[in-house]
Amino acid sequence: MIMSAERVFAVHKPGIYKYYFTTKTKIGLVLMAIFVQMLLILTATLTTMDNYTLNASQRCAIISSTSIVFSTFHFTFIVFGYVVSVISLTIIYFLHKKATQGVTNTKGPKLFMFIVINSLDAVLLSSYSFVMIGARYGLFIPNDITISLVTSTTGLISLIHTAMNILFHEEYRRQISKFTRRIIGLHNTTTMNITPNFGPTSMFVRLNPTTARN
Repeated sequence: MIMSAERVFAVHKPGIYKYYFTTKTKIGLVLMAIFVQMLLILTATLTTMDNYTLNASQRCAIISSTSIVFSTFHFTFIVFGYVVSVISLTIIYFLHKKATQGVTNTKGPKLFMFIVINSLDAVLLSSYSFVMIGARYGLFIPNDITISLVTSTTGLISLIHTAMNILFHEEYRRQISKFTRRIIGLHNTTTMNITPNFGPTSMFVRLNPTTARN
């Protein structure tokens, strides 16, 4: 969610973004995220006190060990993060569309594709959360196949996003090339030459109006 907010400011308010989102601020946000995560782990631990229920299936420690309130919050918050990402991308898409009226817009379709992919992420994770919360409330008892299918959605999402980054982000491809060359023991002097020349460096490129007219 922090990255989604940063993305909107970087595109819509570059001046504010440059002033507030410094390296020190980003490090602080990362540390804050780690602190919140540790706080959530501590909260989950506290909700397991005096809970002697045996997890016979051993499918999910969250729905079987933590309180019903925390498990509901956990699986709802996961989906909420992806929904916020979709909203931020949608905002950027319409801002970009408005700023490029009357000119050839090559980045709009790519932005729309990312919106579709992130929406798919939210739907897939919603199915996982629905099954877990339903099982926690005793609405149904999912079998092993159902648990396996909904759990594998996170791996599918990772594969989809990896493919999208390889196709549309040159810097991502450059880093993979650099990392691969280090593994196989080659020098890194020709990293730039072996990078495929397709796809833009970034989807979010702000043009100087004076340069654009020239």
